Amino acid sequence: MTSFHLGVGAIICSSDQQLFFVQQKDETYPLPQWRLALSVWGGAVEAEDESPEIALYRELQEELRWQPEQPPIFIGQFKIKSVQEFELCLFKIILPKEELEQLAQQPVYEGYGRLLDAESLQKYSWVWDLGTVIYQEIIEKGPKG
Repeated sequence: MTSFHLGVGAIICSSDQQLFFVQQKDETYPLPQWRLALSVWGGAVEAEDESPEIALYRELQEELRWQPEQPPIFIGQFKIKSVQEFELCLFKIILPKEELEQLAQQPVYEGYGRLLDAESLQKYSWVWDLGTVIYQEIIEKGPKG
């Protein structure tokens, strides 16, 4: 059994990585400093999850009532040092723009779903200070499959 918390998250983006579908926490988020901050879709890896990818599928089903048709792309595992320290397995899900826009119209089950361009992502704060990871690993590196 590990002594650290392991989480999974996915940023969902268009093929050209110019549009991103992210979660925005609502006004009731338990940590006031991150109310209305952005987040990736995901959550904790549970004991019954066979892998981080399985945990991600479960979380996407819980939060979006949706599963991607193509497997998510593993970006990396990152140590997050914020209010609490944990590790995050970060994935990217690439969708055609039309499918991404359609997904963004569906109800979400925690907070809000936001469809934002890359420039707008940098104007928001991110929960757990994830912005640095998102900028370095996804936005700055650009589209790579």
